[in-house]
Amino acid sequence: MPFTFKLSQRLARMRRTALVLTAALAACEKPVQLTDPINTVAQVVVSPRAVTVPTNQMVDFMAVALTTTGDTVPLAVSWSVTSGSVTDTSTSGGRHYGHYKAGSDTGKVKVIAHGNPGGSTDTAVVTVTPVPVSAVTINPASASVLVGQTAQLAATTFDSAGNVLTGRTVTWASSNSSVGLVNGSGLVTSVAAGSTTINAVSEGRSGTASISVSNVLVASVAVSPATASLTVGGTQQLIATPKDANGNPLTGRTISWTNSNSGVATVNGSGLVGASAAGSATITATSEGQSGTASISVSNVAVASVAVSPATASLTVGGTQQLIATPKDANGNALIGRTITWTSSNSGVGTVNGTGLVGASAAGSATITAMSEGQSGTATVTVTAPPPPTSAPSAVTDLTVAGTTDSSVTLSFTEVNDGTRRVVQRRERHHGRRRSPAGGVGRRQSDDG
Repeated sequence: MPFTFKLSQRLARMRRTALVLTAALAACEKPVQLTDPINTVAQVVVSPRAVTVPTNQMVDFMAVALTTTGDTVPLAVSWSVTSGSVTDTSTSGGRHYGHYKAGSDTGKVKVIAHGNPGGSTDTAVVTVTPVPVSAVTINPASASVLVGQTAQLAATTFDSAGNVLTGRTVTWASSNSSVGLVNGSGLVTSVAAGSTTINAVSEGRSGTASISVSNVLVASVAVSPATASLTVGGTQQLIATPKDANGNPLTGRTISWTNSNSGVATVNGSGLVGASAAGSATITATSEGQSGTASISVSNVAVASVAVSPATASLTVGGTQQLIATPKDANGNALIGRTITWTSSNSGVGTVNGTGLVGASAAGSATITAMSEGQSGTATVTVTAPPPPTSAPSAVTDLTVAGTTDSSVTLSFTEVNDGTRRVVQRRERHHGRRRSPAGGVGRRQSDDG
């Protein structure tokens, strides 16, 4: 049977007893003596026996003294507690009331009712719990930060009356960790441009803060190396570093590359420069309207050697020989577009023009040199005289003797020698007249011309 029911029954019996006593006293000259309550009190009962209250909250207790038969007995009652306090005690109709107020400590608290006299006691157990969190707020409720910067948030817990609660566990979370991260103390670290919502949760209640993250403005762009010297066909990787106003490097920024002289050098989207021809070019890296440059100087691959072909040549006087000079790099690769100068060590024997054509002038030898960018190669030319002419008997034909009245004659003849035809006139004087058998005209063969 519930205690409250039994208590109500006992209180009803007490009221009936009081009415009977009142009637007896009115009918008798001498009042009826009541049984000594001290000897008849069996126990003091406290209600409720167990209760749970938040810290700093109040709850009412009631204590009554009962006889062994369950009747209420008038008895003084005092209260004691192991934590908190009992205030505003009162007594009415054999019932003793105590208003208990929990302290700030949590846990089990004993509320004890002491019957006086007699020393009978009863104890109720109060479980003191923290005041439940009714609301959570975050301060600041919104923040704008730059990438890489931090923002400290603070969470405050409140009870239903709007009182600040302390010592409560708060759990932090970010709705977009790719934009911003938050640690267990509410420190937000920005990661990338964008927005995120930070949540603070305590005992099922939560508060939020909005975080907006933007990129740090690019104040300058540094290009490394700032200068580079290349040879034709070579490459150079350039690195562009955007920086903020304090000179701190910035990451994740878009870089565009341009070239002032594409005929000399090229540059791709990652800053790789290729050397195309001798000359100079300026490479520019631009990010968010800011730019930096690098100066590129391109030169031809150095000539390491010069090969002359043929390396030797044999000519006769009056003959020619075309020589070819090939400049080469250190790896033996042929180089084109290089200036070649030709010289002869003995121009009396052999001459050479600007294209390497050798002319044989006289018997002997000469060294022909081809030079390019300080390197040279040579060819040896040997010149010989032409073979001597072939000897053959001379013949005189068509000899005509013209007679005169004096003692002289004139001889006219043609001399054939070594295949070369020439006419020679000779005059001979004779002291006497001579006629040929053919009437003054005769033919004579001469062996010596």
